[in-house]
Amino acid sequence: MKRTQIQVDEETYRRLKEEAHARGASMAELVREALRAYLGLAPKGKKTLKDFSFIGSGSSKQGDLQPVSERHDEALGAVDLS
Repeated sequence: MKRTQIQVDEETYRRLKEEAHARGASMAELVREALRAYLGLAPKGKKTLKDFSFIGSGSSKQGDLQPVSERHDEALGAVDLS
């Protein structure tokens, strides 16, 4: 991220400060959001579950030792490592 400085009139500053407070965000974040919208860039909003489509991709059948997350010692003991 690069730092830059801008100058705004008093009314713009006041409104920006009020909006930032109302949203619980920084004034800088609102300026970045406005610039991204103006320039047609993708918004950098909060991630949703759709952003994590890989969840569950490593799932496997657990067999007789389910739930393996709770019975991992038994599951590992059943494996022949020789």
